[in-house]
Amino acid sequence: HLQAFIINDGVVFRKLEQKLIAKHEAGVEIIISTDYAGNIQTKDSTYSRLIEAGIDFKIFNKGYPPLQSGRGNHRNHDKIIVIDNKVAFFGGMNIGDDYAGMYSKYGHWNDLQFKITGPLVSDLDKKFIINWYENAGELIEPPKMAAPTGTISSEVIVDIPFTEEKTFLDRLIFKIDNAKTEINLVSPYLVPPHKLTMALVEARLRGVVVNIITTGRADKKSAYGILKMYAEKYTSYGINVMQLDNIFMHSKFYLIDDEITIIGTRFYFQLKFKPF
Repeated sequence: HLQAFIINDGVVFRKLEQKLIAKHEAGVEIIISTDYAGNIQTKDSTYSRLIEAGIDFKIFNKGYPPLQSGRGNHRNHDKIIVIDNKVAFFGGMNIGDDYAGMYSKYGHWNDLQFKITGPLVSDLDKKFIINWYENAGELIEPPKMAAPTGTISSEVIVDIPFTEEKTFLDRLIFKIDNAKTEINLVSPYLVPPHKLTMALVEARLRGVVVNIITTGRADKKSAYGILKMYAEKYTSYGINVMQLDNIFMHSKFYLIDDEITIIGTRFYFQLKFKPF
């Protein structure tokens, strides 16, 4: 089961395509989904060999143009690969040569991707299955849950584009509100909703150290311009904002009090801005 926001043709995709077709011909079930908004510039012919080989491939959310509809956040931005319900990969990396640092249009590409085993794999697969059902109306057989192991407390936060409930945002703000000493935030797009901005400012005012690392190069000029505006505002409140020189930093993660780590693909691009 493979899900990506963007699938670009190139060296990485062609190698992956060969592997997937070979596995499909060997009898492995392969299901792939991607999001319309992330693939506007990708030619349909890119996926034709996968489809012709019989692989179940679908592009979702075609009915919602990302900006014209006013629903810019209603996309599926996940990057998930689940293999045999035993191993999973997730993080910030889509399918494309840029994620492998194979050209320098945006400077050095910095990203974060995780390989995991254990019960969390089943949770990620359930997220994939929910998204597939919501979009395609087809039910994939749910995986058998693996038995819990180890002592690390972890969970998958399911935040899908078909509900107004902001599960991830609410969970993140709860963690920020309960931070005691330090909040470290890494994101390429510093374009936060008002609630998140206020949570970070309030944390700083009560004495919590807040550090934000963001990109030094832009792939979206409009978002980069807004990033600079928020960086100045945050700095005025004593929040440390650092930009990495000549690096497009695509990672998205949070570290709170050296105890809680939130990792994934979620960023916030708010189309309507409020003063704070």
